[in-house]
This record gives sequence, structure tokens and C-alpha cells, in this order.
Amino acid sequence: MLAIRAGRAAESGAAIGARRQIEAHQKHDTYSRLPQLRMPVLICDGRYDGVAPVANREALRRQITTARLALFEGGHLFFTQDPQAFEDITVFLNDGNVLRGAEA
Repeated sequence: MLAIRAGRAAESGAAIGARRQIEAHQKHDTYSRLPQLRMPVLICDGRYDGVAPVANREALRRQITTARLALFEGGHLFFTQDPQAFEDITVFLNDGNVLRGAEA
């Protein structure tokens, strides 16, 4: 146990963050609780995301009754690839439900 702690003490902040993200990905699952969400939810994705498939976002939308899925041009970095994304997300955050751009 002390060896593990000593090894972790030598980890950089970035390494600790990466390790914790992997651990959360492996162990943390709240999918079954998503239907309990009652607030407006905007799920955003790039149409050509090679890292996180659009099918994952569609599954989230089915689980969250108040969710809307907005698909933007681009991949995993759609926010920087499609100028409409920033506008639509800003409108959603300000108005709660309104989307003017791409939506599935």
C-alpha cells in the first residue's frame, strides 16, 4: 500500500487527472438515473465525431426526457469547427430551450 501511495505522490498533476478520468470511465455509471433529470438539457455532438459516436448521444437523448440533441458540422472538436455551435449553445443557455441551428 505504501508503494502505491509513493508512486502516486510522484505523479504529475496531468498524470493524476488522466488516471482519475480512466478510473471514472471504468467505474462511474449513472445511465439508469438520467430519466430523473427534469431541467432542459442540450446534448451537443459533431456529426463526424470519431472519438465519441453520435449513437452515444442518441442513447442519452432517449434516457433524458427533457433533452434535445444538436448535431453540428465537425468532429470531436465541433465547437471550434462549426460557428453555429457557439451561437446555439449560447441561445440555449440564455433561453433554456430555443435552438436556431442544427438539431437532430
